[in-house]
Amino acid sequence: MAAEAELDLGPLDELFGAAAMEAAQDAMSRRWRDLMEPHVPKETGALRGNVTVDGQEITYTEDYAVYVYNMDGDVNWTTGGTGPHWNETAKAESLGDLEDFVARFVMRGAE
Repeated sequence: MAAEAELDLGPLDELFGAAAMEAAQDAMSRRWRDLMEPHVPKETGALRGNVTVDGQEITYTEDYAVYVYNMDGDVNWTTGGTGPHWNETAKAESLGDLEDFVARFVMRGAE
């Protein structure tokens, strides 16, 4: 199951080059994973502990990840602040943080 967040960094490719853009995508993906983590259900920690980040995609690799992500209705989550659609919850709460992170990352590369 991959959570998606799109940010067009294409115009910066000429300024920073392919290697720098790949590093920026990797850093942004890791930061996005960190912003989502408090919202990912944690009963045993397996779901949070089995996530891969490759710069293009954040994938929760537990077999039940898609099921938990898509749960709707009245569910008694064992960890407060967690639940389904954790990327949407993180986006509503932390998109500005991600934008600030990317801006700081880009500005460091422009120095």
